[in-house]
Amino acid sequence: MRRTLAVLLCAEIAAALVAACGGGGSTAAGPGDGGATDAAGTNDAATVGDDASRGPANDAASTGDVGSGGLDGGTTDAPADGPTAALDAGSGCGTTATTGMHDETITAGGMARTFHVYVPAKYDASTPDTLVFVFHGLTETGIGTTPLAIEYLSQMDPVSDAQGFLLVYPDGYMNSWNAGRCCGAALSSNVDDMAFFDAMLVRIESEYCIDAKRVFAAGLSNGGFFANRLACERANVVAAIGPVAGPLDISPCTPSRPVPMLEVHGTADPVVFYDGGSSSLADSVPDAVAAWEQMDTCTDPAPVTVYTNGAATCTAETSCAQGAAVELCVIDGGGHQWPGGKDDYLGNFSSDLDTPTTLMTFFAAHPMP
Repeated sequence: MRRTLAVLLCAEIAAALVAACGGGGSTAAGPGDGGATDAAGTNDAATVGDDASRGPANDAASTGDVGSGGLDGGTTDAPADGPTAALDAGSGCGTTATTGMHDETITAGGMARTFHVYVPAKYDASTPDTLVFVFHGLTETGIGTTPLAIEYLSQMDPVSDAQGFLLVYPDGYMNSWNAGRCCGAALSSNVDDMAFFDAMLVRIESEYCIDAKRVFAAGLSNGGFFANRLACERANVVAAIGPVAGPLDISPCTPSRPVPMLEVHGTADPVVFYDGGSSSLADSVPDAVAAWEQMDTCTDPAPVTVYTNGAATCTAETSCAQGAAVELCVIDGGGHQWPGGKDDYLGNFSSDLDTPTTLMTFFAAHPMP
């Protein structure tokens, strides 16, 4: 597996350089996010339906068309610039949802897209609930029990079961996300992933009881880059973000309000380099954190250490505008990993930080103001 990842990484470095210079064409692999893209040009996780081994699923035939402006022919219209307060976040309250993974498909940006909603046993359809999007890395899929699925790598399901919040695992176009300067076929084909996010939110808010002040986004690598893009362009609906091994990778970033941000990153990441300069063109982690501190108008004299355990150290700046905060959890010697999840990536894995619980603690402290 690791040798295969190394080969894929070499291919992506060349492809990323072509994309950065304006070249076209789809890439088959990306910054270390293991696995292979479907040679037919489709998402490996695009099959939608009921998986009896994973719990009940929603009727995937209910699609609805979402273009660049919103829901075409549906019951809810999304403004052209994305969801706003005009959406009825409580419209799904009272609608019963069975426990387990619900597979959904929708048309967004002119193409069929799939995503998966995980409903824990503690979900109460009469009470507005927290909603957390988890975006996979390049060449990965949303759900599954293999090392190519962010559901498996992140181990967010058990935390959802314990705390009762809703999870969303979207599938990227050809296993990639258009995060601004990265990655893969989604970038080179200029896929409208913002329209996809808008469409998912409209659909989910119509089917589940969602607290509009508690919509969050996390992601790994390419998915972390995309979480940053959401903070830059959908700050009106995304309360806070938690990128893992995926710092700010879009310019300009002009959020409409200060957005709380927690980054998790290994200092020895061999894919998205801690000090910058990787094939993704992402900022260095210190520069990305400094950028968020500036955008959130943080005035702390220096970051304060809020957690330390073995190789893991978390520092935070909390004197930021509108209750925002910028936190950085560093894994000394850590690789391209989701710490505290499952180890099947490049570089050193660490369990010194429980990333799923750390993210949810941060999110709980930073709802939309």
